[in-house]
Amino acid sequence: MDKEIEFLVNAEQRHVMQWMIQSIIPGKNGKIDWATVEKWIRQYRQVQVPCLLVWGNHDPVLWTSMGYEMQHEIPHARLRIIENARHSLTLEQPALCAQLLRDFVENRMGRKRCRR
Repeated sequence: MDKEIEFLVNAEQRHVMQWMIQSIIPGKNGKIDWATVEKWIRQYRQVQVPCLLVWGNHDPVLWTSMGYEMQHEIPHARLRIIENARHSLTLEQPALCAQLLRDFVENRMGRKRCRR
């Protein structure tokens, strides 16, 4: 069974995931507080450390365009799009994720340009 589906079938794990998502999204009564979300996005410009964004090109939760937007907003961000991958990259392709992280750290925390 697909690991993402397996995770969601388990009620306890699913409820924990729902709680985590609800606890990080600003809002009240099930409605997103877009003013706060936009404030967070504006604060991305203040991130002054190298960042590696790894995105699945078939992510059904956060579309690839959001990865490009984050890369644009975060000054020292590098984006790596993974082909034929969805949202849970560490579950789908753990070896590749580990290698990307190793490469990023070894390349002086992303100062060398990551391949796109």
